Amino acid sequence: MGPVPHPPANGTRVAIVDPLPAFRTGLAQALRRVGFQPEQPQDLPSWIDANGPRAAVVTLGEPEDLDLISHLKNGRDFNLLILCDQPPEGYLRKLIRLGCYSLVDRSASTDLIAQALKMTVECYGVAPVEVARSLTKLVPTTDCHDISECEVVLLQDMATGARVAELAADRNYSEREMYRVLKRLYYRMQVSNRSQALVTAVRNGLI
Repeated sequence: MGPVPHPPANGTRVAIVDPLPAFRTGLAQALRRVGFQPEQPQDLPSWIDANGPRAAVVTLGEPEDLDLISHLKNGRDFNLLILCDQPPEGYLRKLIRLGCYSLVDRSASTDLIAQALKMTVECYGVAPVEVARSLTKLVPTTDCHDISECEVVLLQDMATGARVAELAADRNYSEREMYRVLKRLYYRMQVSNRSQALVTAVRNGLI
């Protein structure tokens, strides 16, 4: 069974970490529009440790910033969206190993960033297509020749960000049945979740 999504936004408190005040202000407005409660805490680790659902949008600029992410993720379970300007491949691999699965170009609109965070709190990894392609080296080569046309369409729908409930409704399945279909598909693709399935699909030219 796939991950249980959290309620979208729903007043979730969100820390914004970025060096530019004007950018923080604009992003805060976009986050409020989709139901988040943005804040700009001075002590981010302590803020994350407080009670209640938490998320953070953090801009990374220098390689040393990875030390901050490593410190933040150490023993903490919270939703994190990284903003970065075209990081090198090695940088992305380190982020993934640290447990960061959502990345957006900092030059994206604040509304797009807000939507990306919304997806992140619903347990989806978010990344630009070129980033996903650069990560295919992290996934073992998988024989996808036995993937049916219907399953290819399913993978294409998944790539749009459609939720499990939407995938199920489009196919007249219950959500429970849809989860079973996805579980069998992941097993045959030799992956364990949606993000890995999509990376593998891209690598094999299915989407």
